[in-house]
Amino acid sequence: TPEKASEIKLALSDPGFLVAFAAVFLITPEIITRGACLFVELVSPIYASMYSYANEDISLKKKWLQFWVVSGLMLLILDQVRDLTSYIPLWTRLELLVSISLQIPYFNGASRAYKELDTLFAKGRALANRIGIFRKVSIVHSENSEPNEVNDADEVAQVSDERKNQ
Repeated sequence: TPEKASEIKLALSDPGFLVAFAAVFLITPEIITRGACLFVELVSPIYASMYSYANEDISLKKKWLQFWVVSGLMLLILDQVRDLTSYIPLWTRLELLVSISLQIPYFNGASRAYKELDTLFAKGRALANRIGIFRKVSIVHSENSEPNEVNDADEVAQVSDERKNQ
């Protein structure tokens, strides 16, 4: 029936429902849990991102963009240390829990991690500027005006502080 199809579509569009369902795989054998990790880390977020793209809600789009930044960095790091983590017992279950916590709206994990990464990168850029890696850039606003000295790292730190206060 159309009502039932609408309910199913609504449930599938809610990432909390899909991720909570994936929590069942915490007690399954390792190979099945690995499949649940792939589902939670990739399939469910792709579907939710496509849903948010079709939706006009800007906050939903921002949430999934932050998730993809954090998730991409997490997957990149995990790929580099996969040989080491394969010897740690229950590692796949821990990875599944982290992936679930990034997506469930109650924890707001992706947003928190994104803010921490933003602050970390701003501090790193400010430090690099202090030791002279980044130089000041002269920008001429018009032909008759004097060059305006702009310090990129200080601007990044200022933007990061503004985002924290939001």
